[in-house]
Amino acid sequence: MLKRLVGSMYCLLGTLAAYWLYALFAVPMIEPARSAALQVDEEYWQAPPSARRLALKTIFPDGAWELDNPKTIENRQGILLFRDYQQHEGELVISPCTLVLFSEEPQSESSGRVFIMQSPSGAVIESNDILEVSPHGSATSTNGRLIGDVSIYSPETAPGKNDEVRFITRNIQIDDNRIWTTHDVWFEFGPHRGRGRDLFINLTTVDSAAPTGNDATGSTLARVDSLELVEVDEISLQLQHNLFDRQLSAETATKSDKPVLAKITCDGEFRLDFAESKLSIADNISVTLSDEDGILNDQLKCEQLSLEFGQLPAAHTGGDNNTNSDWMTSLSVLGATARGNPIVLEAPSSDLSIRTSKLEFDLTQGRITVEDPEQSVFKYGSHQFNVPYLRYDLPPEQEKLGTFEAKGAGEYVGVLEDGTDERIRASWQRDCLLRKQDDEHVLSLVGKADLTFSKRGKMSSDQLHIWVREDAAQDQHSIVPTKMAAIGNVILDTPELHGQTKRVDIWINEPRLNAPKPASDPLTNAIATPDDNEIPRNRYHVSGDSVQIQMTRQESAAGLEAISFFGNVQFQQQDRTAPNNIPLTLSGDVLQIQQSPQGPLNVLIQGNQQRDRPARIAIDSVELVGQVLKMNQGINQVWIDGPGHLVHAPNLESSNGSNDVKRLSWTQQMRFDGKTITMTGDVKTRGGQKLENGHQLNVGITGGFAEANLSNKIIFSQNAVPEDVELLDIRYGDNVKMQTQTVDEVGLQHSAQQFQMQEVSINQQTGDLTILGAGWLRSVQRNKKEAVSANSNSSQTRVFTPGSSNMPLSYVHVKFERGGAGNLYQRFIHFDSKVAAIYGPVANWQEKLELTSTNMLGPNTVQLNCERLMIADISRGKSREPQLAITAAGNTYVESMQYTAQAARLTYSQPKDMLVLEGGRENAKLWLNQNKSATPSASARKIAVTRGSIEAFGIGFLDLSALGRPPNNQPMNPNPRPVGGRTPVPMRPR
Repeated sequence: MLKRLVGSMYCLLGTLAAYWLYALFAVPMIEPARSAALQVDEEYWQAPPSARRLALKTIFPDGAWELDNPKTIENRQGILLFRDYQQHEGELVISPCTLVLFSEEPQSESSGRVFIMQSPSGAVIESNDILEVSPHGSATSTNGRLIGDVSIYSPETAPGKNDEVRFITRNIQIDDNRIWTTHDVWFEFGPHRGRGRDLFINLTTVDSAAPTGNDATGSTLARVDSLELVEVDEISLQLQHNLFDRQLSAETATKSDKPVLAKITCDGEFRLDFAESKLSIADNISVTLSDEDGILNDQLKCEQLSLEFGQLPAAHTGGDNNTNSDWMTSLSVLGATARGNPIVLEAPSSDLSIRTSKLEFDLTQGRITVEDPEQSVFKYGSHQFNVPYLRYDLPPEQEKLGTFEAKGAGEYVGVLEDGTDERIRASWQRDCLLRKQDDEHVLSLVGKADLTFSKRGKMSSDQLHIWVREDAAQDQHSIVPTKMAAIGNVILDTPELHGQTKRVDIWINEPRLNAPKPASDPLTNAIATPDDNEIPRNRYHVSGDSVQIQMTRQESAAGLEAISFFGNVQFQQQDRTAPNNIPLTLSGDVLQIQQSPQGPLNVLIQGNQQRDRPARIAIDSVELVGQVLKMNQGINQVWIDGPGHLVHAPNLESSNGSNDVKRLSWTQQMRFDGKTITMTGDVKTRGGQKLENGHQLNVGITGGFAEANLSNKIIFSQNAVPEDVELLDIRYGDNVKMQTQTVDEVGLQHSAQQFQMQEVSINQQTGDLTILGAGWLRSVQRNKKEAVSANSNSSQTRVFTPGSSNMPLSYVHVKFERGGAGNLYQRFIHFDSKVAAIYGPVANWQEKLELTSTNMLGPNTVQLNCERLMIADISRGKSREPQLAITAAGNTYVESMQYTAQAARLTYSQPKDMLVLEGGRENAKLWLNQNKSATPSASARKIAVTRGSIEAFGIGFLDLSALGRPPNNQPMNPNPRPVGGRTPVPMRPR
């Protein structure tokens, strides 16, 4: 870098100082002790030949005046050559003047470097005490000047070494403290060149003594303290390598095949301070680096530039001063500081750009520092830092990562080097640090850290820490992330995922040996970078107290292996194509998602029992709740060990406006394979359905187990749920109990039923009901209100109608032995095998009628036994009152306080208040007035009983006396129609 330049300037200073000292030593020899003119002949200047005088023939060309018997003054440091001299008042003038300096002692075997200073116009030496000068002393206050053009030259120390030195200037002035000229100065040292004007060399004094020989004297010698070039036109340096390349080690710091040319210009002074080992340049500085191929074009612009070096050799001419070129090329730059407003460094060769107000290089520690009270810009390749303060420490050899510290609010902008060319931006409000921790580096962003990717979204937090390590495997040096932690107010926002949490920890693990690559990678695909023009269909929303992510390194990226959420977890999957749909939602206290080696996911959701916050899965219109929920995509199963419940609440569009909400609960276990849901342990179901007449049907079922089937199978490994998935049917078993209720729009109850059975199946779409095993039914419903006619016979007996009483409710109690079937929505049911039923009025919803003996039956109460019984509500349309129809078949036997009947089939219609008895192999039989004789009151193929009359069809026997008289007290017709005809028989009033 500047080593050879500093060496060149030092040679100039040493030469000028030496010349002045030699002139002082020469004074006693050419000037008498008095002011009288010195009278000497030519022989006075003749001296025996010396090795150095003989060496002049190798220094000067033939014909040079220096070889034509010049006057000479020689000591151990060099030879002063001149031809003429003149003595004036207080000064001595010699001309022309040539000074030859040797860097080695005369007795040294080495030739060393030779410096030649030539002043064709001569020199003037001034002294206040010039008459007091003696051959063994020097003037006490001596000034002088070199007149006209002055040149300093040193040939190469060896052929081809390219270390020739040449300086040209004019009218150099010298006093006790400095050497200076106001004229132009031009220098050349090997490949280095420079020019300027106003040169100042500041001197100090040191005590020195010649160690041996006749010249041994004690004297005060001048030493160069500093050098200043007030005006610099240009300095051109040839460097071993680019200044802005990474720092080279001692082993690799060899001369480059293609050297770099550095051109320096400035409007201020150039100062070399030997005491401080510092080089300073000021005002409008420009440093340009180029090469012979024209490829390199780096530039530094600043207002102040200072370079610090290692200790310089003693800059004086006394003693054993080794002045060969080795020390000139061995100068080491320890540091550099640039200031400006701004400093601009543009280094395209290194893809480096810096804009700041202060730039420091500390090469002893390998440190670069940029500082600006506003904002510094540090750009390397596709990476850029905008920050007030940045300190970067270069890494040790064989490593790629150093350390840095960025203070104050700032940002980093770059491009990912993973083949995607994705832009990345990181910002912070306090600090950004890269520090060494064991065998890893930790990158920390502190104070509202924000990390934004142009395609993948962004993440923000109070603190962000990233652990990386250097991997030099297979001769490819790479930076490998191993862990990441985002702490405080973490927000993750990508095209696929939006999350909020307090902390995120990510571990990136090495792949397991011989581990197969998953056939599918749903976790990675969920947050993978989409195509530029592709918008992901699903977007995920996540919140919780903390998140832990396990990743596995793959060839060019990292694949997700497991994600765990802790504390108040909420996870939603929203379909962008159907924004109004209810999203897939998972909530709980812990959510763990793990990918198996084959690809499918294992999911665990755990609630918080102490805080009464169970785990939940909601998918479309179904919500699954339990303390611990598990899902295995490999076997396509979801299960809960322990209590839980499932709620099915279809939206208004899918249910045609009905509020068909169903809730299933259990206490032991639930398993779901995507098609069938199986529940055990005190299973309970609640649901509702809007009926055609506008009433709301509410259903509650309990049992030891339940099994529900869906219309289509859900594949848990797929992101989407089939659109037509509905709950088809539910089967209950193990002592099943069912309760139903109908209410109108204002909440008035119209019916209530209770079932108990061994097993029951309900089709949720059609309402079909299937009952297995023995059981019973209790049903209560509101009676139809009727206006009583003024002409009606209020004392007329009604044969089979509980609604005929003034009681507001009708009650049915049925027992059966072998199940039955029906439809909840169409409001009918039938029972099989040894059916017993009682039907009658009750005063309230809690009152019951028990199956008992005939003697215990109350008025208008009917007891029935048969093999098959069907009860239906035949009301239609918008009718608000139930209308019962009862059908009994197989050994039907009916008892009441008014009559007893026996038939193969019995039907009853509440709207008509008609009882119809039909015979089978035998005629239907009717006993009136509690007739317990073997002979019935009527026997026929069909008997229809209505309010006040009996109609018999296909009469086999009819006891008219038992039927009473008509209302006008006239005898009844004694000649009924023949068998097969129809004979109306009025009921006898009671």
